[in-house]
Amino acid sequence: MIRFFYLLCLFLSVLIVSCDRHHFGSDPLWKTQLDSLIVATKHDKVSLESYLFRKQLSSENDYESMLEEIFNDKAIVAWGSVDNPKMIRMGELLIPGNNGDASFKMDEYLKTGTGLVDTKWSFAGENYHSVAVVSDEGVVYDNIGWYLVRHNSATTKSKADTTGVSGGSVDFSLSDYSTNIVGTTLYSYVIWCTSSFNSEGILTSYDMSASSEQHLGWGCDASVVHVSGEPYSTPYHVFSWAYIYGFGSPVSVSYNGLNFSFTGSGHKANGTETHVAPSVADSLVVY
Repeated sequence: MIRFFYLLCLFLSVLIVSCDRHHFGSDPLWKTQLDSLIVATKHDKVSLESYLFRKQLSSENDYESMLEEIFNDKAIVAWGSVDNPKMIRMGELLIPGNNGDASFKMDEYLKTGTGLVDTKWSFAGENYHSVAVVSDEGVVYDNIGWYLVRHNSATTKSKADTTGVSGGSVDFSLSDYSTNIVGTTLYSYVIWCTSSFNSEGILTSYDMSASSEQHLGWGCDASVVHVSGEPYSTPYHVFSWAYIYGFGSPVSVSYNGLNFSFTGSGHKANGTETHVAPSVADSLVVY
């Protein structure tokens, strides 16, 4: 009898644990992200109010219907920075020449989604309804959350460093990356240059690099080039830098030996920097 009671208790405990795991398991990542987004955007101009899971995506018809709904000309899109957003129609966003090339080629990316979630957003006292594409990897896309940009930039003007080198070195760096409010990195670039000098103030070496990354729908490019100054010959190093980023079309930056040229539309900037020995580097200015 005691043995039977023990086995019965063991069976019930296993059953309870199994049911607990089934019904009370950890939330999917997309749900955690949306819950966090409700809190994070509470005081933003565009905020997520609520969401409701709609359906799983399981057939080609499901995906085709999803794409038609998302890219419907009348679908609402939040556009711009989180500090200065506006609500526009998808048809406005997809006009060639308005925000670049209309061919985002996002279809295959969106098809990585496995479910649809109805989302409700608020802006300027009005409610707006959208649909989020989700998967086991999290939130894949949302017409309102995807295009709202948070900028994160960092600039180090020419700065002297007298450690590790007898005459010291001068460093320059420029970087920027932007994420949308869903958390996806849209583009990023990093530009840097280090010029080293000996104790007599003569350039001994320089090292520099520029890199960039971009996500679907966005373009980004960056460059840094040596202009003048020769190691063990001159007391200076001159270099030029440039970057461009934008939405909707490919962008690029190139140097022809005298100036930078840009292709594509977007935010762009360029400048020239002169590095000299650390004793006078503090007077340098980035143009």
